[in-house]
Amino acid sequence: MNAHLNLLKKLEDSFCSNNPRREKVLIKILGYGEMSVVFEILDNFNGYAYKRLAIFDEESQIERQIQAFKEYYRILTEKIGINTPPYEIIWFRDRFEKIKFYYIQQKLPSISIGNNAIHYLGENDIKNLVLLIMREMRKVWLFNQSNDRIKVGFDSQISNFAIENFNQNNSKIGTNSILIYLDTIPPFFRINGNEAMDINLLLKTVPTFLKWILKINYIQKIMKNVVNRYYDLRTTTIDLIANFSKEQKSDLIPALVKLVNNFFTQEASELNIEPIYLNEVIKYYKYDRLIWILYQYLRKVDKFMITKLFRRSYEFFLPPKIKR
Repeated sequence: MNAHLNLLKKLEDSFCSNNPRREKVLIKILGYGEMSVVFEILDNFNGYAYKRLAIFDEESQIERQIQAFKEYYRILTEKIGINTPPYEIIWFRDRFEKIKFYYIQQKLPSISIGNNAIHYLGENDIKNLVLLIMREMRKVWLFNQSNDRIKVGFDSQISNFAIENFNQNNSKIGTNSILIYLDTIPPFFRINGNEAMDINLLLKTVPTFLKWILKINYIQKIMKNVVNRYYDLRTTTIDLIANFSKEQKSDLIPALVKLVNNFFTQEASELNIEPIYLNEVIKYYKYDRLIWILYQYLRKVDKFMITKLFRRSYEFFLPPKIKR
């Protein structure tokens, strides 16, 4: 832990979000989130994936986040039976007294991550992968159905799953293959209808000038609607299928719609989920794509204003242009 801490402090001391590959500590970015960036450190500890969050202003926020995360992890692993990697949490104040928070997991082979694996798989194996994801989702919603006090949210995008023991020499997926769920932070779960984590932290990612233009309570309403979809099995399933367009696999979507509808009626009949229609998947993706492109453009404008006009540091990594 001390070695991780010292290395991360060294990284933050020379941190520059404009060009991270020029830093004293060499990193390779593995993925981007709205609030975070995931990377590996190349010169040391290259067996780990680091998720960096720069959204905290006060230690009380961190205490609530860590408590919520630990409980979310416990519920997923002990109560629901979801496989997730071991983790460590490190946080500290940098030389500017800003709080830096790191969530550390064992790094899994990139080929085993779902959105990478599908480019090595045939159609039948991809169907098996989606079926396995649906079975993991069913576990979550059966828990929610049987629990009045606690409701668990779940982000089922294919990039949030890794396939155990999957590599270039073993690139087949059967219906008994084992999945590992990676996206355990932020911790989406509710106790008596109240979010365990502080949803207002999501506002940290909103461009500053949007906060000037729009009322905060309006933005909070939008954020709440975004979070709500993680608690709806049908919506998360649509999101899972629709993102095959982003992965340049849109030709598979009709077959996947049929597969998940069969799953709803056969393996998940007790959940009483209405069937999904191809046209609503297409509509969902078009809308989601438009919002994502617009939002990322506004964040780039925000970064320019903060770094060039106000001469302040910008805390978030922005993804490069993604073909969608």
